[in-house]
Amino acid sequence: SIGGGICNVFGRLRCVNTEISSNSAAGSSIGAAIFNYGTNDLVNCLIYANVMTSPQAGNSGVVDNFALAGGRLSVVNCTIVSNGWATGSGLRTASPSLTVATNSIFWWNANDDLNGAFSPAYCAIQTTDAFWTNGLNGCFTASPLFTEPAAQNYRLTAGSPCKDAGFNLAGMAAALDLDGNRRVSGDRVDIGAYEFPDPSRGTVFKIQ
Repeated sequence: SIGGGICNVFGRLRCVNTEISSNSAAGSSIGAAIFNYGTNDLVNCLIYANVMTSPQAGNSGVVDNFALAGGRLSVVNCTIVSNGWATGSGLRTASPSLTVATNSIFWWNANDDLNGAFSPAYCAIQTTDAFWTNGLNGCFTASPLFTEPAAQNYRLTAGSPCKDAGFNLAGMAAALDLDGNRRVSGDRVDIGAYEFPDPSRGTVFKIQ
C-alpha cells in the first residue's frame, strides 16, 4: 500500500532517465509510483499509468513525498501524466518535507496535479492551485501538445508551448534526455522528459 513502484525510506535515491509506469497501490495507499521518506532525485523521468485504488486521506499523490525535516524530493525535467484513480494528486509533498519541481509536466492526474506548499518553476500544470500562479515563475496551464498520448507517446510536438520554455540548470548542456538525445537542443531546455530535436543543430549539406 506504500510505494507501488519505488519505496525509499531513510535512503538517498537518484533516478535518471527512468520510466516508472503501470504500478498500483491498494487499500489506504500512498505513492502508487513512488513513496519518498528520505532524499530522492528524479531527472528526465516519465511517470504514467500508475493507480491508487483508495488514496490515504483522499489527498495522497502518485509521487508522494512525506520525508522528515531534512528529507527532500527533487523533480527536474520529468513528465508525470495520465495516472488514474478516484481522488488524489500527481505529486504531493507534506510538511516539513521539501519538494522542488522544475522544468516538468504535470497533466491528467486525477483531480489535482500538485498538492502541498511548494513553488514549482518552469512547469506545465493542468490544474490550478493557490500556491502557484499561471504565467509567473515560468509556469503555465497551456496544453503540452503530446505526440500521441493514447499510445503513451508523451514526446512534444513541434507546436508545443513546452519547447524552449524551461530553465537551463548547471550541467544540463552536456546531459541527455529520456531518449538519449541532447538535453538542450535549442537556446533553452524543453519542459518535460523529452527534448524536441532541433533540426538547425544537425549537419548542414550544401548541394550545387
